[in-house]
Order: sequence, then structure tokens, then C-alpha cells
Amino acid sequence: MPSNNSPFSSIIKFTRFSPFYQFWLNIIIPFCGIIFFHWSPGSVLFCFVIELVNYWLCNTVLLQFYVTDEAISARNKNVLKFSGYFIASIISFYYFVAMFSDPKSEAMQTNVTYGQIIWMTALYWTQFGYYLWKENPKGKVTTASINKEVFNRMTGIYLVLFCIMCYVFSFWSNTDVANYALAFVLIFAKSLVDLVFVAMRMSDEIIKKRELDGK
Repeated sequence: MPSNNSPFSSIIKFTRFSPFYQFWLNIIIPFCGIIFFHWSPGSVLFCFVIELVNYWLCNTVLLQFYVTDEAISARNKNVLKFSGYFIASIISFYYFVAMFSDPKSEAMQTNVTYGQIIWMTALYWTQFGYYLWKENPKGKVTTASINKEVFNRMTGIYLVLFCIMCYVFSFWSNTDVANYALAFVLIFAKSLVDLVFVAMRMSDEIIKKRELDGK
């Protein structure tokens, strides 16, 4: 059994409890949908929008109720700015998909049921609630830290998605090839970016531990 200070235990704790980097959810949800519910590429892309909405709401909860170094009026303004960024992010993603995909194709039809949407949302919020109970982030997070991590994650995902689609699949735009590529490249982009941030967090924890051991 690994010790509490081992890199292995750090990565397990990070991926289970962090509301910012849902690496395991990135893999489990779309592939379970594809294997067991025969989700189409359009369904996978639609589920990313559902994830974005939940991701936005979870971080809004942190900004509104767990940031303690700002007045309520300042927190309200921060939540509005944060919400504006996310709305723009979702709209941009919609137009990007519309530009590359063939919306009239059968592959872009969404066959996600309301029950599956409720199940995904419940899973996301259960994980987030467990994080709040286990880590008690009140007073430990700041508006700047939340905005920075969310901005870096979303920028990384969109940048990887844009680069791969534009430089590899641009010749197949508005075809079924692009439809399937969008879904799988999106899963790859989210997983890659989250793994990078997991590695960065692990590196920071190891450095802090060495500094404490050296004192």
C-alpha cells in the first residue's frame, strides 16, 4: 500500500477530489456512452457541453461561497465575469464544431437521453460534493487561482483541438471523417491537458515535500 506522501497517492488524491481536472470522468463518461449506449460523435460533443455547464456551475459555487478574502459585491462581479467567459466559450465551441462538421450527417445526431444527462450531472456533482466535504476548500482558494486554472485548462483544450483539427483534418471538413475526428480529438485534448496539469501539481507537491524535508 503506498504511503500518504508518495507520488502515486498524490495523483490518486488529485484526480479524485479536484473539481478542476476531471481526468477520469473525461475517459469514463464518453467511452461508456460509446460502448454501452452507442453514442454518436454528435452525442460526445453534446456531452462536452453538458460537462462545460457543470464545470462552470461548480467553479461558480467556489467563487461565490468558498472565496473568503473578498466582499460579497466583489464576488458577485467575479461570478458575472466568469459566467460571461464561459458563455462565450460555449458559443465559440458551437461555431467551431459547426465550421468543421457536417451537421446534416446522421453521425451528428444526438442520441443522449434525459436519463443519461441526469446521470452524468449527478455523477459530476457527487464527485464535486465529495471534494468539498473531504478537502474543505473554504478560505484556501482565491478568485485569481480559480480563474487562472480554469482559463489555462480551457485554453489548453481548445488549443489542442484547434491545432489538430486544422492541421490534420482540415481537408476532411464537413464530412463524416471530421465528425468522428472532432469527438475523439476532443477526448484526447481533454485527457492530455488534464494529464499535464496533474503532472504539474504532482511536481509542485514533490518540490514542497523536499523543501520541508530539507528544513
